[in-house]
This record gives sequence, structure tokens and C-alpha cells, in this order.
Amino acid sequence: MAFLSRLSQRCSPGLLASLAGALLLTGCAGQNFSSDQLASLQPGRSTMADAVQALQAVPQQVLPQSDGSTVALWHFKVSVVTDAIYYRKEAILQFGPDGRLARVLDTTNVPLSGATRQKLLGAASIPQETPAPGEAPQAVPAGATAIPLPLP
Repeated sequence: MAFLSRLSQRCSPGLLASLAGALLLTGCAGQNFSSDQLASLQPGRSTMADAVQALQAVPQQVLPQSDGSTVALWHFKVSVVTDAIYYRKEAILQFGPDGRLARVLDTTNVPLSGATRQKLLGAASIPQETPAPGEAPQAVPAGATAIPLPLP
């Protein structure tokens, strides 16, 4: 309360009203999660419970897949003045039919080092280019996996 009384003595009533209005126009969606420990997860070993503990929040969505795996989405968004200024953070993790982390499908505003990102994302897909007429098709390098992506 001492802070508020000092603030009211130093600021004009118009500024205080503007600050109060800005706070009223601030909104959030989802549950904030801690991305600090995402790097501690290990594909093939970590479970959903491990992910919940590491991220310190339950996922907003858990989507069962036809192959028995699940995709879990952690999402948090804070906006000021109805999306004029916003911050969003997401982590999308895929768990295999055995309940263990298969890989991190995507992240937004989650800082990860290059090696950690590669460990969690798994093998990157190699884009398949259509050869020009008369050219031989390019082979996928040994050890690489080509993953077909759905068209929009």
C-alpha cells in the first residue's frame, strides 16, 4: 500500500487513470508454464508426468492420435489492448503409445540451445524436390528420414 500512496502523490490523476485502464485491457489465455526445464526432458525416457513437472503446468490440450500416441500443447498468451501488443509462448510435445516423449514437435518463444533443440526435435525432414525434366531424382542421404508433410 505504501507504493500506491507514493505513486498517487507523484503522478497526475490522468496518468493513474491511464495505468488503471491499461491493466483492465490486459488479458491472458492459457496457463503460464516454465520453459526453463524443457531441456531436461529426454526423448524415449521422459513421460507426460515428467513434462508436467518440468514445465510446472498441465497442458491445455492433449490430442490422442490414431496410432496410439498423443500430442500435448502447452500455450500461454498475454495481450494488452486486445492483441495490439502480445506475448505468446508454446510447446508442443509428442508422446508415443508407450507414454514416453517421442519428440518436441514445435516451440514458440522457448529458448533452447542448438544441440538441445536437435535432441528434442529429432531428425529433421529432408525436403523432397521434384527434379527438372531430364534430371535424375536426388536420393535421400543415408541415415536421413524423409517425412511427408500434409498440404494445407
